[in-house]
Amino acid sequence: MALHLKMANFSHLFLLLLTFSVPEVLAITNYTVGDASGWTTGVDFSSWTIAKTFFVGDNLVFKYEKGKHNLLEVDVSSFARCATPKDKQPMVTGNDVVPLTTPGIKWFICTIADHCNSGQKLVISVETSPPTTGQPPPTPK
Repeated sequence: MALHLKMANFSHLFLLLLTFSVPEVLAITNYTVGDASGWTTGVDFSSWTIAKTFFVGDNLVFKYEKGKHNLLEVDVSSFARCATPKDKQPMVTGNDVVPLTTPGIKWFICTIADHCNSGQKLVISVETSPPTTGQPPPTPK
């Protein structure tokens, strides 16, 4: 019986040590682009990004009325010109999730009508990983 209690105490001590020695697990943040307004015209997407830091592993969620908008990831040239590359097809589900898998600048546009020229375009910078400060990860936006 005494051996059983010692082993039980040892396993509790082991779990306690493991809890404090395991590095912080980074949480994935799902960002709904445009927040409650979603991916639509009339939203200032530049302002939407101001207080946000995007990291590899996060997701962008583009919510919009299917058939009225779409989503296309483009390069900087196509972004600046609001041009649709001939070799790419836009996403059209109305609930498109874009995983951020690599660091760098990402550009997105709506290719319907004159939406991009009217401001329905988004550029973000994706960082490799958040700093490990021991603070909890940010809450989903």
